[in-house]
Amino acid sequence: MKWIVAIDALGTARGAAAFANVLARAGEEVVPVHVVEFEERFLPERVAESFRDWSREAAEETLRTCAPALGELHVLEATPPEAGIEHASKKLGADRILIGRRAPVEGGALVRLGPVARRLARNLVCPVCVVPRDYTFRAAEDDPIVLATDGTDTAAAAAEEAKRLAALLERPLVVVMSVEEPRTLGGYLSGGAWDEVREAMHDAARARLDAWCERHGLEKAARRVRFGTPWGGVLGEVEAEGATMVVCGSRRLGAVDRIFLSSTASELASSAPVPVLIVPPDAARDDAVDTEA
Repeated sequence: MKWIVAIDALGTARGAAAFANVLARAGEEVVPVHVVEFEERFLPERVAESFRDWSREAAEETLRTCAPALGELHVLEATPPEAGIEHASKKLGADRILIGRRAPVEGGALVRLGPVARRLARNLVCPVCVVPRDYTFRAAEDDPIVLATDGTDTAAAAAEEAKRLAALLERPLVVVMSVEEPRTLGGYLSGGAWDEVREAMHDAARARLDAWCERHGLEKAARRVRFGTPWGGVLGEVEAEGATMVVCGSRRLGAVDRIFLSSTASELASSAPVPVLIVPPDAARDDAVDTEA
C-alpha cells in the first residue's frame, strides 16, 4: 500500500512522521507531503516568499529528525490544507493518509484532534491514520494491534486492514467489542441480579464477537469483551495490553448526526495514546479495484 504523511511546520506531525518511518522500514511506500497554507494575495511578496521558505524548512527538519527512511518532501500550496492533502493523495496514487494529532499522548489539551485531522477523519476519502504529536513507537513484539468492532459489517474493511498490518509489523492481533451498560439498570437490580445480567450481556457479546471473527477470517486473533462506551472499552484494552495501534471502521455520520451523536472513530482518534487508523466501509472494495487495475 502507498501512504502519504502530512508534515506541518509546527511539529504536530512529529509522531506521524515517526510512525511513517516505521511503516517505511517494514516495506510500505510512504511519501512525505507538506502543504503551505496562506492567502498570498493579501501578503507582501517578500513576506510570502520568506514564509514559504520557513514553512518548508521546518517541515524538512521534522522529516530529517523523525523519518530518515523517507524520501524527498513534496511541497504544495493549498487552502484549506486538508484539500491539499487529499489532492496530493490522488495525484501521487496514495491510498492511505497519515496525519498528526494536535494533542500529545498524555495531557488534557482543549483541542485534541486539530481542525485538519478532524476534517480529514470526517471526509475519509481513504483510510486515515491519526497519530499523537509526541508518539514514540515501541519495539516490543508482543504489543498487539487492537481492532475495534461493533459486530457489524461497518468494520469489515477495518478487519482486512488490521490483518494486513499485523502481518506487516509482525504483531499479534486483538479484536475488541465494547458493551455499554444501561446507566440506570444497576440502580434497579440488586447486586446478585445485576451480576447475572452483566454476565449474560458479556456472554451474548462474546457469542456475537466470535461469530463476527469467524465470518471475517479472524479465527487466530485474540478476542476481548469489555464493558464501557464503544471507545472506552477499546481504550481500556489499549492501556492494558500496551497496544501498538488501533484500527477501527467508520459509520460515516452525516452533518446532522454529528451534532447529536459521538463517533467512536473520532473519540478514539482524539484520545488514544497510539496511532488510530480509521477505515471507511468501502476501503476493501477500493483496494480490490486498485489491485485489479
